[in-house]
Amino acid sequence: MRRAELLLPVRLGQVMTRPTLPARKRALRVFIHGHYNSGNVGDEALLGGLMQALSANLPRVPLEVSFISDRDVTLPDLPDLEARRLTDSLLGELFAVRAADLTIFGGGSQFQDHGTVRRVRFLLKPWLLTRLARRVIGAGLSLGPVSTPAGRWVTRSTLRGMHALHVRDAPSAALARAFGVPVVLGDDLVLSWNPPRDARAKTLADAHWTQAGRAAEAHGTSPCRLLVSFPPLTPVGVEAGEERRLQDAAHQALRRLCTERPHLLVRGMDFEPGSDTASLAAVLGVNSDAPVSSGPVASGPVPSVFQEVGLADVVLATRLHSLVFAFLAERPTLIIVYHPKVRALAEQLRYPERALLSLDDLGRPSVLAERLLDLVDRPEAFLPARSAAEVQAHAHATLDQFLRSACSASVLLPGVTASPPADEVEGERE
Repeated sequence: MRRAELLLPVRLGQVMTRPTLPARKRALRVFIHGHYNSGNVGDEALLGGLMQALSANLPRVPLEVSFISDRDVTLPDLPDLEARRLTDSLLGELFAVRAADLTIFGGGSQFQDHGTVRRVRFLLKPWLLTRLARRVIGAGLSLGPVSTPAGRWVTRSTLRGMHALHVRDAPSAALARAFGVPVVLGDDLVLSWNPPRDARAKTLADAHWTQAGRAAEAHGTSPCRLLVSFPPLTPVGVEAGEERRLQDAAHQALRRLCTERPHLLVRGMDFEPGSDTASLAAVLGVNSDAPVSSGPVASGPVPSVFQEVGLADVVLATRLHSLVFAFLAERPTLIIVYHPKVRALAEQLRYPERALLSLDDLGRPSVLAERLLDLVDRPEAFLPARSAAEVQAHAHATLDQFLRSACSASVLLPGVTASPPADEVEGERE
């Protein structure tokens, strides 16, 4: 793994990075638009997965990929790909789009208004970037909910300005078709991503769980490790008072679970440090007289988070990508359906209805506690019908076909011929 390094700020928000490519013909310039500036582990995995896919599908073309982030981002180490991190500046982003041969809206929920006009303003920048880009596509996107007239108009106009569109769930595909936009139905970009196997991250993660499990082992029982993700819910339209009630209900359910299953170890997983921290603290009772957490809240770059999920026995997933990570690690999972995209993904992966819990049921401590007890006692009932290998193969196939069609080097760089691979050169010589 490597990091895109910020070295020297220049005008218009652009930055320079250490060169990783030898001097040669002009690289294909790609700008990826997404939510990569908040430290969200799921969004960083989306970016890494998209970079892997671009490198695999344009193997003969050097790539110069830029994205917006004021934070260090851990990226896969890929041949012939130079990552350029730009500072968060609207003017710099506009110039980056104009300079790019290809602009990609790279995964995640970039088109939604949650039924409120005040959120339509977040749709205006994608609309403007689409107008300025030379060639623009969407990959792994989730569309909606978009229910205001203004939000629907802006989203329709933006999608119609794209040269190709790939979405990650059936409701998004249906919305695109309703707007008259041709669409490819694929999967979340992280499902086509090759999870990093970082030995150091595994060692650190295992140390946290080992320390937490000593008390249970002292009583002659094998600990069961429950990993919990729980983001703030106000961004998806839950009122602040209702959010606190749901957090209290989750805490009460976890307290009962720990009382009735003393061998249980509970740990929080911070998928977006700063955003999730306070919510997890409330759910785990970190500052209360009755905390349920068996150790510090876990956080870190993508490799560390994936290893944490893989070392858990069962997962309570509220973040969408905590569900994706748990699926890839084949961990039994109880899924809190806090957003339509979560249900769409769970149904796509064919989780049993028993594994899904609505926000209404989350607000009833007895219901959540009973479902958690079931998760701990019968984890096999919380596994999906589809295997990780099957889903990853499908995700790779649909994304690869989409990118090869939408990102042909001859279209993006007319007049520039990619270098043939070495085996073809040898064949010509013979």
